[in-house]
Amino acid sequence: MYEQKRSYHILKRQQDAGLQKQSDPSEKNSFSYQAQYLYDALVNSTDDYLYVCDVQSDVFHYPKTMVEEFALPGEYIKNAAAIWGAKVHPDDQSAFLASNQEILDGRANIHYVEYRAQNKEGKWIWVRCRGQMQYNEQGEAILFAGFIKKLGENYKQQLP
Repeated sequence: MYEQKRSYHILKRQQDAGLQKQSDPSEKNSFSYQAQYLYDALVNSTDDYLYVCDVQSDVFHYPKTMVEEFALPGEYIKNAAAIWGAKVHPDDQSAFLASNQEILDGRANIHYVEYRAQNKEGKWIWVRCRGQMQYNEQGEAILFAGFIKKLGENYKQQLP
């Protein structure tokens, strides 16, 4: 009985505040933001590493913290799969390459792989890389973006 009464009052407050209003499709077209501000806000809101790739130019954008930790040549990297791939542990290369190839071939639009990457100190750090390909109205791949999460040096040894 209490839950029903509580739900009623919450719904009533939302209706009184106009929160039940259906969204106007034209609002989507009027909503805009600058991509760099969005990227900066997301990078500063997570401990993970955000990456974005302009598929047409094959340029990846990595956060400064990732560039520093893994001694990457810069925040904007062309042909990043080869540069970042060189930092992947030899035993994990096949999983890393296979997952990337599935995305490139269009056999998958979601990327999920765990592997070790060598940081600037030469330590192997387990990471989980997740990403998704985005397509334009013509079905062409235009943007690939996701997060790389550091799992630690001893990640696999900690699993049961």
